[in-house]
Amino acid sequence: MLLMEKLKNAFYKICRSFEKVPSCQSSQESRFIKAKTLWQIPEIYSFAFSEKDVVAYIAAFNIHDLIVQNYEKLPWLSFSQSCRYIYINNSLLKKEDLKKVSSFPEDVQAHLLGIASMNANGYIREAALGSLEKLYTPQTIPYLLILLNDWVPVIRNAALKAFQNNLKRYHPIDLIKNYVLIEWLKNTHRADYVDLQEDLSSYIKLPKFRNVIFLYLENVSVKENLFYWNLAGQGSDKEPAIFDMYLQNKHPEVRKLALNYLSSDRLFPVYIEEFCQDSSIRVRYAALKSIPQTQGVNYKFLFEKALFDRSKKIREYGRYVLKTLGVQEFRNYYKTNFGKPSSQDKQEFLLGWLDVVHPEDLPDIQTLLSHSIAQVRLAAYQALARNEPSRFPNPYLVGIKDSNGKVRKFCTHILKGMAPQVKEELGLLLEESHPKIQIVALIALTGLAPLEALKFILFAITLPHDSVKARAWKDLSGWYSRYGTRPYFSLNGKVYDEVVNLYTKIEREENIPVEYDSLWRGKGASGGLLQLLKLA
Repeated sequence: MLLMEKLKNAFYKICRSFEKVPSCQSSQESRFIKAKTLWQIPEIYSFAFSEKDVVAYIAAFNIHDLIVQNYEKLPWLSFSQSCRYIYINNSLLKKEDLKKVSSFPEDVQAHLLGIASMNANGYIREAALGSLEKLYTPQTIPYLLILLNDWVPVIRNAALKAFQNNLKRYHPIDLIKNYVLIEWLKNTHRADYVDLQEDLSSYIKLPKFRNVIFLYLENVSVKENLFYWNLAGQGSDKEPAIFDMYLQNKHPEVRKLALNYLSSDRLFPVYIEEFCQDSSIRVRYAALKSIPQTQGVNYKFLFEKALFDRSKKIREYGRYVLKTLGVQEFRNYYKTNFGKPSSQDKQEFLLGWLDVVHPEDLPDIQTLLSHSIAQVRLAAYQALARNEPSRFPNPYLVGIKDSNGKVRKFCTHILKGMAPQVKEELGLLLEESHPKIQIVALIALTGLAPLEALKFILFAITLPHDSVKARAWKDLSGWYSRYGTRPYFSLNGKVYDEVVNLYTKIEREENIPVEYDSLWRGKGASGGLLQLLKLA
């Protein structure tokens, strides 16, 4: 018996190695029968029922391997639709055909019968279900779950019975892998599966499975984690340890999910402080929001800590709640609690203080524009923009050279609004060799009057760096879409001549990207950029 099993396995291995059916006379069977994608499975399904064993095994194992390889991301509902009509020997699949799969291993049988269970013919689905029920392999799970939503009541009821009978034979991990279909069943209107969902939840949550499930969840997607931990949080009497497990999970979404259950639990006072100190901004913010406003006084210390959070959103929420509790002057509040505002050694204090500074604090703000931490520099520039009525551009001209992209972006936005004041300085920066500085200078220069902005855009196109050229072409497209149909701008003679000369230079070099050819030269009599300038 053992020898026969070894010979059989060897035969399977040889069959799976074939790419083409050997020694076949039929032109149909002389084709390559190994599918490369899931969507080709219906095309080769009939080969699994061939009278030639080699042909049957190649097709059957190919179907099995494709489904197993794509199992985690397999779109089961779309796949089931593609398998509704399958032909064998130029006719539709029949019940008696299903008997031919019994020679395959259980896992292979499961997928062949599972595909049959997706058939448009109810008798075929019912017959396939009867055979699937007798297979105790987790490969049958997705097919039974789909059948639970079948439009024929008899099949639905039979699928429910089969699934319930086999439930304890499945490992919870195999059920978690099919979380998409289990969640999908919650929305079905064909049957009420509340009891089944409760049975599933109770079984998956059994303490004896926890350790192995935790190991599995460490290496899978956040969606599978959320599925399990959503089940774990349900129930009126949760163990304290369950929230420790939530806090240890590496996914912020899972830790945030725990707050849904913590907010209505007796353990709220015990764990809320830990959630407010989470490493994720989303979790900390959600934790603060979960504190009922009626209990704000009891948790005032958490809102006071929030004033010094690195997240502006959390600081703002902390100030909002403290205002309802009677705290009104936060500028003095920061000073009272944490010393001088010019202190360089506490990032959290500086960020909070910069949110509420007054114009008289400008000297202290300016000292922070060169702080070693980019987040503080950005907050200082933002505070400066709010509190400096005269809007001196010099600090922002320094800021657009900053090593941090967010600081450069903010300073560029400010300078774009005062571009006429700093046109010469920005023009010099556009000629600098560093592409990042050239790009931000160009963006700021687009805040000039139309013709002057066009001059700098065309000049940037002549610069050597590809990234600067690409940005300039993009800005030219935006400029043209704005002024192409309404060229109502004044023409300064000197600037106009410079624009035409730059246009001629670029045209002579014939290096216009294909996607901008219509913008540049126009189509037929429609003009293009030069025609627009003549019209203006």
